[in-house]
Amino acid sequence: MDGTPNLTLPYIIAAQAQKHVTHNEALRALDAIVQLMVMDKDLSAPPASPADGARYIVAAGATGAWSGHSGRVAAYQDGAWMFYVPREGWLAWAADEDELYAYTGSAWALFASGGGGGIGNVVEDATPQLGGDLDANGNSIGFDDATGITDDSGNEQLVFHKTASAANQIGVTNAAAGNSPQIGAEGDDADISLRLRGKGTGFVDADKLGINATADTTNRLAVRSAASLFDNTGNGHQQKINKAAAGDTASQLYQTGYSGRAEFGLIGDDDFHVKVSADGTTWNEALIVDKATGAARFPSTFYVDLPAGSAPATPASGKVRLYAKADKSFYQKDDAGAETALAGGGSGGGTANPNLLANPDGRIDQRHGGSAATTADDAYGGPDRWYSLTQTAAITVQRQTNGEDGMPFYQRLTQAQATAQRMGRATILESADSRQVRGAQLTLSGRIRCSSGQAIRYAILEWTGTADAVTSDVVANWASSTYTAGNFFLGSNLTVAAVGTITPAANTWTDLTALTGTCGSSANNLIVMIWTEGTAAQNVTLDFRLKLEQGASATAYQQRHLAVEAALCERFYQKSYDADTAPGTAFTAGGDGPEFQHASGTMGVTLMLAARMRAAPTVTVYDAAGNADKVSYYNGSWQNNGALSVLAARQTLVYYQHAISGALFTNFHYAADAEL
Repeated sequence: MDGTPNLTLPYIIAAQAQKHVTHNEALRALDAIVQLMVMDKDLSAPPASPADGARYIVAAGATGAWSGHSGRVAAYQDGAWMFYVPREGWLAWAADEDELYAYTGSAWALFASGGGGGIGNVVEDATPQLGGDLDANGNSIGFDDATGITDDSGNEQLVFHKTASAANQIGVTNAAAGNSPQIGAEGDDADISLRLRGKGTGFVDADKLGINATADTTNRLAVRSAASLFDNTGNGHQQKINKAAAGDTASQLYQTGYSGRAEFGLIGDDDFHVKVSADGTTWNEALIVDKATGAARFPSTFYVDLPAGSAPATPASGKVRLYAKADKSFYQKDDAGAETALAGGGSGGGTANPNLLANPDGRIDQRHGGSAATTADDAYGGPDRWYSLTQTAAITVQRQTNGEDGMPFYQRLTQAQATAQRMGRATILESADSRQVRGAQLTLSGRIRCSSGQAIRYAILEWTGTADAVTSDVVANWASSTYTAGNFFLGSNLTVAAVGTITPAANTWTDLTALTGTCGSSANNLIVMIWTEGTAAQNVTLDFRLKLEQGASATAYQQRHLAVEAALCERFYQKSYDADTAPGTAFTAGGDGPEFQHASGTMGVTLMLAARMRAAPTVTVYDAAGNADKVSYYNGSWQNNGALSVLAARQTLVYYQHAISGALFTNFHYAADAEL
């Protein structure tokens, strides 16, 4: 044998010449591999200027002078590179990493990582310490029962427990007194309980939690089970749903097939709402409870069902019961058992408030007699007391009949332009009728239908400028979605009492969600407006019948007598034509309209108006041919285009005078306008 079996150091052979060479070669090898410290283990090419005696572990892919020596120890000795083949178990300290590596027989591995060169057992040292991270390298770390990891003061921080079953428990403890925080799995092979518990003010912080269900970023807590139990501790149990602002929603939603069917809570404001839906899209308000007063409103009608002839039991002391009988009349019973019939009956109950709007269903149409009327922006036309408001151009307005049972009349707006635009209708209440409700709550309700099923807005507005001198074009910016004064509405002399919105299903009569506001102390005139929130395409129609009343909730719509409605309208506009004949329609002279006999060539007559008007009207007269500001006269035959020389109007009368040569009779129709 020429060398040693482990380090392959050369022997000095008997009778060998130059024995010092062999001896020095062995010393050089010992100097290279004993107490092995390498400068680097990741180089695949020799450094440019190595120090004498510097050692390296040659990385894979060796090149240059190191070519073919990957994995070996390269030592720069006496100006040349010497290479040493490592054996399994060699240790080398990497100076650039401050790490200890062991040779596994095929590769160099971190001493702490196992891999054949790591620590197999730490037994003798009762308190072994690591100088770096501990990597189990895919192996298990075992603990005895009720042992685990402690801190540097000996306090248990992580304790492992075992049971006779397949389930183990991990308990997280600390040195403080009382119940410890814990992560646990306990039980037998069939039933295992999981425990996750904090301590003190500490809590479990989970981004999402699914209990037999999939949680997501919207439903961060998802539970799928037959029932859920929230039990109490102490004196009771509260479920709390918070919202950040009044305009947000805090509610409970009930669904069928993940489509909403019922919802209750604080929905869009701080009043309590209950609403229902048949399809998850169109919602009907069933109940609204005012946050300030506790007053309850039933926007979608309130029903009471009792068997024929029945009555409820006598209420407790200080209480009154309201109920209905088979005749659909309402009754009350006091705590003495006395029964009192209330007014009203089957059309909605006996306490309906009067409607403050004149011609709310559009049945009076003196200007066009029920025919379609083209109306420009801020212009009267179509049904009395209402004027049109448009974003860009004229629309068509017409009285309609028989909308549904109990609705013989209603108004219809038609968007007549090829270019889509927003459109609406408005009416102004006279100051005498507006100032009487200052400080009172007002409620706007009604029935609407839209052919396109788009969002509809409606509002109660207050004019605070000069009484009965209203700027009727109340829209400042049709494109604004901020429905306040100075944005969508005018910024001067106008207060927005309330604005509502609803999106009815297309071509479906729908109750407006009742809108309630308080009339301010500076209101001189009230204005009610209804309009399409977005632009309406050509031929889109909006049908409506409205009610404005004093009070915090909507009551049943009750139609006034035709004569009463006509008189309310004639205070603002009246004519001498028949009810459904439009002013300017031709007629037969001498057989229609006011006719006066007078001396030849001169006429002076005072004509009393049908009703006292709001103010002195603007009067237009028409001859038999329909010419405006002309009269027909008889001078042997009937002539048209006769000129009046004097026309003076007052609230109750109009004085006419002319001097038409040879005229013996004068005949004409008139229209008197005192609209706001």
